[in-house]
Amino acid sequence: MATGYTIRRGPWGPAPGCKADLDPGMLAAARAASRNPTSMDRQAASIVARALAGGVVFVVSTLTIDEFCWTLLKMHYANDHGGQYPTRGHFKKNPDDVRKYAPAVTKAVTQFLSLPNVQLLPDGRLDGRQWTTAALDAISTHSLEPRDSFHLAAARVAKLDALLTADRDFARLGTPAPGGFEVCVP
Repeated sequence: MATGYTIRRGPWGPAPGCKADLDPGMLAAARAASRNPTSMDRQAASIVARALAGGVVFVVSTLTIDEFCWTLLKMHYANDHGGQYPTRGHFKKNPDDVRKYAPAVTKAVTQFLSLPNVQLLPDGRLDGRQWTTAALDAISTHSLEPRDSFHLAAARVAKLDALLTADRDFARLGTPAPGGFEVCVP
């Protein structure tokens, strides 16, 4: 597994026609842009819209969908509670809140997965041992948090061209890899 990455920063995305993983933070930021947009939310929305219009195919793992669901749950809760996000363990202690927001979460995920440019990576396409080894390598080599490392590893093991992410921790990934994998960070 190569350790070099081309880091792209700014209000653009990967090359048209490439296959890219999409970090759930980008989905959440793009979704938030329509409500109470920050500069980064607007950038994320612009990147995702241009990527979809430009024929980029988003190939996402179940890990991405899991994290997108959690992000949406927390965003809906915060919208109902004056911007206050739930504390750790809140949804486990308050399953009625999960039930309350489940229809909105299901709708958003279903809409995303129904886009013609979106493919769900079959779990069988990722060798679990190879995925885990690549993620552990990313943790130790780049000091990424475990979940970020698994997103990066899924994209690399699935031989995708890029990862779009709103997480600036990815900007610390090593040296450019000419003609190789790109990480796009607004």
